[in-house]
Amino acid sequence: MKSVSLTLIIMNDTFKDYLRANGSLTGQEIDRISNKATALKLRRNQLLLQSGNICRHKTFVVNGLLRTYGLTPDGNEHIIQFAPENSWTLDADSYNKVVPSRYNISAIEPSEVLMWAKPDFDELLLSIPGLKQFSDLLISDTVHNTRNRLLNILSSLLRVLALA
Repeated sequence: MKSVSLTLIIMNDTFKDYLRANGSLTGQEIDRISNKATALKLRRNQLLLQSGNICRHKTFVVNGLLRTYGLTPDGNEHIIQFAPENSWTLDADSYNKVVPSRYNISAIEPSEVLMWAKPDFDELLLSIPGLKQFSDLLISDTVHNTRNRLLNILSSLLRVLALA
């Protein structure tokens, strides 16, 4: 029998509580989803994804804080997104199209994540309709929040330019 660490059990329990609170999945479905996950602990500033590599996992942040950022040719960082506890992160373009990522994903602080390989998560989406519905809602919310963030940034930029 495979040994299961206490950390993995706690991480899975946290994830299961998240799914119970935010979805309409059965206990058996939640167990199936959780059992496909791989646990990973990240040190502060440790990369989860490096630009140029293909994003092969959907990642749930159990605890800690991650950031997705790009680097300009002169080395400046531009943070695209934060992923706090109980949220998901990935480079969707790289993940869906299986192309090299333009972005890095790293831990801002020590973090613990659960990850699903694309083939495993795709199989779960096909076999668990409630997960597909939940995933679609998360994507819709992300698009909405991103558009609002862009509108706020552009509005702020226009105000600054008008003052100049």
